[in-house]
Amino acid sequence: MRARIRSQTEEALIEAKDANGGVAPAEGVVITNPRLKELEVELRSLRDENRHLKEANEELQGQMLNKGFELGQSLVNPPPGESIADELGNLPDNQV
Repeated sequence: MRARIRSQTEEALIEAKDANGGVAPAEGVVITNPRLKELEVELRSLRDENRHLKEANEELQGQMLNKGFELGQSLVNPPPGESIADELGNLPDNQV
């Protein structure tokens, strides 16, 4: 998707350059090409979505890290009656 947007943006810039006598539009210049404006809006939207997805990813990674820590802690310091030895002791001989 990024490649498509990049390609379309480059095409729109070439069109703008051709329309401007071979001079590329400078930063901060008002862009009149409707397709270029549309692509800029889409680019902003995709950047916002990307930022939100990165934030959600960081949150999920934190949750996974916390869950892993809790699981490791329960293996090292199990609540009374819930140790692996207790569980194995309660299994029939054919399941051990």
